[in-house]
Amino acid sequence: MENIKLHQRIKTKILTMFFVTSLVIAAILIFMSENLSINTAIQLLHNNEINNTELYAKIIGARVEERMNEIEIYANSPLLKEMDWEIIEPYLKKEINHKLDTYDNFFIADTVGNSHSTLSKDRVNIQDREYFHRVMEGKKALSNPVISKSTRKETVVIAVPIKNEKEKVIGLMGADVNLRELNDLMKRIKVEHKSSYSYIVTKEGLMITNLDKNKIMKDYIAPNRVKKDDLSRILKESKGSIVTEENHIISTNYFHAIPNTDGWKIITKVPVQYIKEPIRKVSTKLFWLGIIGIILTNIAGFVLAGKISKPIIGLNEVFLKGATGDLAVRAEINAHDEIGMAANSFNIMMEKIQYMTDYDILTDLPNRGVFHKQLTFALSHAKRNKEKVAVMVLGLNRFKNINDILGHDVGDKLLQEVGAKLKNCVAEEDLVSRIGGSEFTLLFTEIGKGKKPAIIAQKILDEINKPWQIGKNEFYITSSIGIAYFPDDGKDEGTLLKNADIAMHRVKEKGGNNYQLYTPSMNEKLREQLSLEKDLHNVLENQELLVYYQPKVDINTENIMGMEALLRWKHPQEGMISPAIFIPLAEENDCILKIGEWVLRTACHQNKQWQDAGYEPVCVAVNISVRQFQQPNFVELVAKVLEETELNPKYLELEITESIAVEDINYTIEVLNKLKDMKIKIAMDDFGTGYSSLSYLKKFAIDNLKIDQSFVRDIISDQNDAAIAATIIAMGNSLNMKVTAEGVETKEQWDFLKDQKCDYVQGYLFSPPVPSMEFEKMLRKSR
Repeated sequence: MENIKLHQRIKTKILTMFFVTSLVIAAILIFMSENLSINTAIQLLHNNEINNTELYAKIIGARVEERMNEIEIYANSPLLKEMDWEIIEPYLKKEINHKLDTYDNFFIADTVGNSHSTLSKDRVNIQDREYFHRVMEGKKALSNPVISKSTRKETVVIAVPIKNEKEKVIGLMGADVNLRELNDLMKRIKVEHKSSYSYIVTKEGLMITNLDKNKIMKDYIAPNRVKKDDLSRILKESKGSIVTEENHIISTNYFHAIPNTDGWKIITKVPVQYIKEPIRKVSTKLFWLGIIGIILTNIAGFVLAGKISKPIIGLNEVFLKGATGDLAVRAEINAHDEIGMAANSFNIMMEKIQYMTDYDILTDLPNRGVFHKQLTFALSHAKRNKEKVAVMVLGLNRFKNINDILGHDVGDKLLQEVGAKLKNCVAEEDLVSRIGGSEFTLLFTEIGKGKKPAIIAQKILDEINKPWQIGKNEFYITSSIGIAYFPDDGKDEGTLLKNADIAMHRVKEKGGNNYQLYTPSMNEKLREQLSLEKDLHNVLENQELLVYYQPKVDINTENIMGMEALLRWKHPQEGMISPAIFIPLAEENDCILKIGEWVLRTACHQNKQWQDAGYEPVCVAVNISVRQFQQPNFVELVAKVLEETELNPKYLELEITESIAVEDINYTIEVLNKLKDMKIKIAMDDFGTGYSSLSYLKKFAIDNLKIDQSFVRDIISDQNDAAIAATIIAMGNSLNMKVTAEGVETKEQWDFLKDQKCDYVQGYLFSPPVPSMEFEKMLRKSR
């Protein structure tokens, strides 16, 4: 019995010793495995975050380079190389209206730092700016945060040199960058770890982006949270990592220099405990499993080792692929443990990065890149199946007014709701995207199977025409739509989009709130307009403009009592171009200001020369455009021209149209009174075609009414035209104004006007507009 008990005791001791030994060995192995797993995971996370931080730095650097290239394109345009702010200002204001989600302000500066801004009429000098000197050396520059001298706000400036044909720097083109887009980007690429985030700092440590908006452009990396040596590393080294402790939480901070910036860094903060906690939970489970299944330790070890190592290795592989730019990679781990949670977090992060690459952040619509891919696919399918595809470009009319008057928040909300309405107006298989600013593109496939883009376009117009209610603001807005078809209007995506855009702008030219199908004539007309617009900028330098003169004849004596100066353009290739074609183009691109001043000076100088030659002094009439008349210094400019040409003001008559006069009645009265005080005569041109009214005629200092030729043309055969002409003459006589009839071509018209007591006539019956030498012959005969 004692032997049995002894055997049992020995067996118990041996079993106990074996159990304790196995337990100690299992505990040691589990402890070593836990540390090894933590170190491996931390190393994997470390490598991944280094790669991710570098990837994010490259993405942001590419964004900066894209913005620099965009500003460089403006700087390289012939328009900016002239360095004439009167010409450049409308162009830059028009361009920035489409880019307010990216830039706050465009400006240019000359080589001594004097600048002009689209936000301020005041000229400021930026010669003390660091970026100014870099640009003067011929380099592109991205500034650190500065206080804008134009807006007095903190901003970051992108600046590039403006060079002449000899590559000499003649000025600077700059833009105040809107940092909202960059901050939104940083929010979306933050690491999907608990308490982890990324932010950007300057080389001085100033935060440019942060989850807390109150820290942006105001807070610095705090020395009390970062050791002095580590802070120096972040600010001086191009990449690396440091360990910090805040609120008893140890974190690794990964930093990397952002390309194309002046020492900016992106910093990603990752708490180390993120990786430790899930692995310790796994280790605890393994420990208790080891106690229960001590006999199956080896088998369980193999199983668990495989279970743990395989997903970690898999995670490492997908981390590396994601770090190299493969946005489609996903971790295919379906486990519900911490490793599965880590894989799920990685997948969520990659999906967000992919989404940001393919979709518009504001409207959640596909962006330009996705639209191009889908259009390319649709065209390939249509070519194989001989089907039609339609592309629609939609632009909101006067969207800038919404931003300026109601604010950008209302404008952003409007773009979101317009995007939603567009999706409701089309079929599920059709694609709606936002390509930037207030423009959208739509793609329609399977045309001819009951789908008619023109009907859809009208539906969209009707929807957008309905009143909009955003917050407390109720307002109306219209749109313009251009449509192009494959293969009729283009056989590739670039041509289709371009032609649809041309059609959309043709609608805008006609007042908007309509749709237009593309026609080849639009392209031809656009090319002609672009060519003429380009040539218009050089007409004065090339001496291609001529002033013709048409006599104004006394209807009773048939003597020349004056003449009208009429502009002509003798193009070196196209020959004589009609003023009806090039005057509207000149008004659109601001050339009309220089051309109008040249015509005024030329006419006054010529008239003075004829008087000095001994001819009877007569009055010369010069047409004034709406842009000229609205210049704040218009009266001073006229006075300067008269002084330079030494022409007596009483021999100058300025012709304005009714539309100019009623644009701003109080301003018109003020300007006309100043001109009258100078003894200059004022004529109302094309009277009867606009707002003809006694009420404003009594207010304006008018000397001469000119009956438009459209009433004179059929004055003999059309009783209505005859009655209108007679009424205008009677009105002028009753107001002590002289009346001139334009476009008189027959003796019958002359006789009728004479019977109605018209004072003067102009027209081909007496003489067409002729060059100055021909007109001088007529003056010689009239002596």
